[in-house]
Amino acid sequence: IVTGFNFTFGAMAAGNTDTIQCFAEKKGVGFAAVSGVTSPDGHTVSSTRIRQMIHSGQMDLFPYLDRRFSLRLEYESGDPAVALLPCGVITPPSGTYDVMVHLSDRKGSDRKGSEGDALACEADISCIYAADEKDPASKKSVTFSGGGIDCSGSRPVSVEFLKMKSSSD
Repeated sequence: IVTGFNFTFGAMAAGNTDTIQCFAEKKGVGFAAVSGVTSPDGHTVSSTRIRQMIHSGQMDLFPYLDRRFSLRLEYESGDPAVALLPCGVITPPSGTYDVMVHLSDRKGSDRKGSEGDALACEADISCIYAADEKDPASKKSVTFSGGGIDCSGSRPVSVEFLKMKSSSD
């Protein structure tokens, strides 16, 4: 079992790393609590902070992760190409983003564009509401524009979010 140094669980966060350590010793299971990591800007790196940044549209996650935030999607044929974001997945808010799209073949291996490169384009994220926005059937869609995405057939893509565009961009 591996947790962060400040991991808590249970009612009112009554369980912590000491609780897990005790349980692990009794059951003969290995346990390690990973020490905290601080980003170059002095913030503690945590999954909570990363989720908050994504939910607010802050896509510059390099001080916190070793890569850009990305989602693996299946887009449907058409012009423009459209994909539905999966339910229960952390997603950025509605808006327009500069993205890099990596096309994949049907076997799941990445095939970066038709000439070996990722495709730079824009992605517009918008909500598709069911009865109301809190309805679990509500989803977000991603519409790709620019970048010359081949819209024939459906295929999986990996979308790297570079930055959220402001209204002045």
